[in-house]
This record gives sequence, structure tokens and C-alpha cells, in this order.
Amino acid sequence: MKYKFVKVTDKIYNKFIDTGQVPDIIIKLLAIKLINNETLNAKELAIFYATTSDINEMIVNFANEIKPIKFG
Repeated sequence: MKYKFVKVTDKIYNKFIDTGQVPDIIIKLLAIKLINNETLNAKELAIFYATTSDINEMIVNFANEIKPIKFG
């Protein structure tokens, strides 16, 4: 899944600071970065700490979408 075109801009971060709201695409971005064991920057970490349950839920949703592979 590609996500490099999505990032936490100053506008998104400032809205988060002011309202606590984060777009779903940013939740997905952070979930994917965590799944890929990528480092989060300072803005991403701040959002992660405030939305951990949402991000964890997104990770579970991704895991549930993966079809099991049948061998034999």
C-alpha cells in the first residue's frame, strides 16, 4: 500500500492541536507506518499518543482483511 503522498502537514497538525481531530487518512498512515516498523516523527508521535486506540483498531482491521493462505 502506498502512502508517501500522505503526511502530517502543519495544517493537519495545527487542527489536531486546536480540536483533537485527525483525518482518517492520517490514522491509516500511522497504522501502516507502525505495521512496517517505521519511525514516527514528532508530529506523528503526538497524534499517535492521542489516538492510539483508533490506530490499534485500524491495525486490527488491516489484519482481518488479510485472507488466510491454505497450504496442501
